Amino acid sequence: MTDRPRIFDEPAATPPRRPAAPHAAASGPLELPEAAALTARPAEEAALPATVPGRGLMPDLAPGAATRRTGRRLLWGGLGGLAVALIGFETWDLATRAFAHADWLGWMVTGLGVATLGGLGILGGAEIAALRRLARVDGLRNEAERLVAPEALHDPAAAADAATLAARVAALYEARPGLAAARADFAAQLTDAHDAAEALALTERLLLAPIDAEARRLVLLAARDTALATAASPAALLDAAVVLWRNARLVREVAALYGVRPGRIASLKIVRRSLGAAAVAGMGEAGQDTAVDALGGGLAAAVSARLGQGVVNGLVAARIGLGAMEACRPLPFRAVKRPRTTDLRRDMMRMLTGN
Repeated sequence: MTDRPRIFDEPAATPPRRPAAPHAAASGPLELPEAAALTARPAEEAALPATVPGRGLMPDLAPGAATRRTGRRLLWGGLGGLAVALIGFETWDLATRAFAHADWLGWMVTGLGVATLGGLGILGGAEIAALRRLARVDGLRNEAERLVAPEALHDPAAAADAATLAARVAALYEARPGLAAARADFAAQLTDAHDAAEALALTERLLLAPIDAEARRLVLLAARDTALATAASPAALLDAAVVLWRNARLVREVAALYGVRPGRIASLKIVRRSLGAAAVAGMGEAGQDTAVDALGGGLAAAVSARLGQGVVNGLVAARIGLGAMEACRPLPFRAVKRPRTTDLRRDMMRMLTGN
């Protein structure tokens, strides 16, 4: 009998495995089935420490910011000191040469230098006083925010502090003849029975509401003037000059109305705050849509190129004016409705169209 190839042979039977002894688990890691591993995974994830999104994940940037702030102060302080030293040496050299040439010429140069120093001192004092007035208004507004906070509702001293704050706000406008009747009504109606929120609300309604109305009128006039001037302007550079000049004048008028009377530096600070509150991004498209909706399709098709640009600039001026109101107002808008750009836009379009 011939031998068959081994590939046709039946596979040998493998002996059955015996179950592992119970003590074998201690000798190595326990292997779980796939289903058991899947059920055990959530328990392992639950044991991980929970993280709150946005908290504790970013590195602390305060040390770097403080270093940069110190560096900027040193830089500008050093540059300012060098500039003062340079001007001083040049002035001393000029006065020395003037005295060497003639005594009267030397005394004239010295007098001009003293007059210059005196003018700088007066202007510097005025700027410092303006910054202090702005800081005082900021302090009043921050104090009002503290008094109307929820944690101050049950504070027994909050009512007395609010009455003191209201008296300080009234003192800002003692020299306003147009507010004499409002001050008299405020003094007659404010009593010890009012809590902090009621005292501040009474201050807004009686003292600040007339000032808010006048500030709104100034903002509306500035928006109208800016829109008309830029619509009739033949050059883009002239548009930019008109917008900057009118907005700077508006900020100074609103600040003076609320009792700040800013100088040049304080005006720049108010303008920066106003730009932050204005949110002028996207105003171009909104202004164009407003012009088309308010003037109608036929007229807008004829004058949209210039009038649309004027409306845009007018709305930007309105937003900057509203930002200046919030930056210079001694109390935040709570009892009195905050002016909105939508209302000013409608009024400005009525003024432009004559309706």
